[in-house]
Amino acid sequence: MHFYQNQRKYFDRFLNIHNWNTAVALCTFCVYVIFITVAYFILFKSSVNTLLTPAKRPHDRNFVSKINNHQSTILSGTNTRDLLIVTAASAGFVDRLENLIGSIHYHEPHITIIVFDLGMTNSQRSRILCMTNVQVENFPFDIYPSHVTYLQFYAFKALVLKEVFEKYRWKTKAIFYLDAGCELRSSLDPIIKAIKTHGYFLTGQKTFIINHTDDQTFVALNVSKSNFSIGKYYQVAACILGFSTNHSGFYKNILIPFIACSLNSDCIAPLTPRSSTTHRFDQSILSIIVYKAGYIVERLERFFGDFGSPFELDKIMVIFFRRWHCPK
Repeated sequence: MHFYQNQRKYFDRFLNIHNWNTAVALCTFCVYVIFITVAYFILFKSSVNTLLTPAKRPHDRNFVSKINNHQSTILSGTNTRDLLIVTAASAGFVDRLENLIGSIHYHEPHITIIVFDLGMTNSQRSRILCMTNVQVENFPFDIYPSHVTYLQFYAFKALVLKEVFEKYRWKTKAIFYLDAGCELRSSLDPIIKAIKTHGYFLTGQKTFIINHTDDQTFVALNVSKSNFSIGKYYQVAACILGFSTNHSGFYKNILIPFIACSLNSDCIAPLTPRSSTTHRFDQSILSIIVYKAGYIVERLERFFGDFGSPFELDKIMVIFFRRWHCPK
């Protein structure tokens, strides 16, 4: 209301100053507004936007030019990778999901993406279904314990892996899971190579298991907390992992205990003060299971970069934790 009152006040002053009739004054005023608008867009907009834009990482500073110079690819081609990318999202994470899908389309345009719907709205789901090479699966909350519906416990993650493995194990040679907040920065060549070599791909985090795991989780997994007191035991990322569908060892040693603990609320989400503060739920249990089984964990930060990573890594980054931050 104040905006329109001010505009009327300025217009009345304009009439009084020039002593013009309303029609002539209105036309002149419109020409004046058009002139100012055009002048702004031609002369000042780029300068103003430069002042308002925060500092960006090297990758983000070149983001638009990279998109414009990227050679267009026919997205409907055959998936020569023989690999599925799997992710999951609720309504509040769809913006991140769209960014992840866009980054996959850019770097791996022929890979099929399976999205598990954790509570998207109908319009969000319809929009995602329109995207090339994207399939949406309903997550079957009704067949799992009630604590799985609390998404902040992340019990759904191991169960997403279970669902996709059971449905697609005979249709693909490898499954690669990425959280919706991740972003692909290059081709998956090094990750696919690791899966072919070891039968799986696991990557680390910058935090220690002992600092982010509830005591009851150690008990539930039948391991001693003291075994992880030495500084070398960093957490394993539950948001980035891949495995071969015919690697029985990974299924037996990692997936089965990961699923079992996720189905037990006392294991993945014990009701203690720590579980609501520093406990990392899915990441805590996966980390313990992986170290207990003696599996190899990739430690190069180019596979789990974030906004705290050295800028020089942007040139060789493979996976980046974009989360909610806009790249533009």
